[in-house]
Amino acid sequence: MRLAPALGGLVVALVLAAASARDERSPRTWALAETSLVDTWFHVRGPQATQDAVLVVLVDDEATAAHPDLVERREGMARLLRRLWELGAPHVVLDFMIPTPEQLLPAPLTEDLREWVAAPEPETPPVATGLLQRTEAITHGDDVLEEAMRAGEVTLAFHLGVASGVPIEELKLTRGTYGQV
Repeated sequence: MRLAPALGGLVVALVLAAASARDERSPRTWALAETSLVDTWFHVRGPQATQDAVLVVLVDDEATAAHPDLVERREGMARLLRRLWELGAPHVVLDFMIPTPEQLLPAPLTEDLREWVAAPEPETPPVATGLLQRTEAITHGDDVLEEAMRAGEVTLAFHLGVASGVPIEELKLTRGTYGQV
């Protein structure tokens, strides 16, 4: 019966709220009260219909061994996203962070390559021209990934800090509740 867990959660939330009302410096108690109320809401509301399927793509050690560019280059992740869009994925959540631009070559060399490709020297042998053009093409990984991300609906899920006052060592997946990413 769903009513028993709901009443239990409500009682716990009320007790925690009353206890924290006496000590306004207690954000942890308020957080417990909030999560207890949220849990209670989900128990009372009951299960909700979801989409037909959720697909989790895990890029693990085996996948990176077989396809190292999935994590080494932005083009690999862009290729994965394009394939997911082709297969009809309605939404993709990416749980990774890219803190810096992709830089496969030293910046001065990349700039020289881009300038040369924009205005190639006519006397350059065709083989060298092709090689330089292919090399320059791989320097646009960030643009390629951005284009792939804009082709569908993407959510980036990552954590930048803790505003709740809960110490980092207490933030564990086992403490997660409904709706937390």
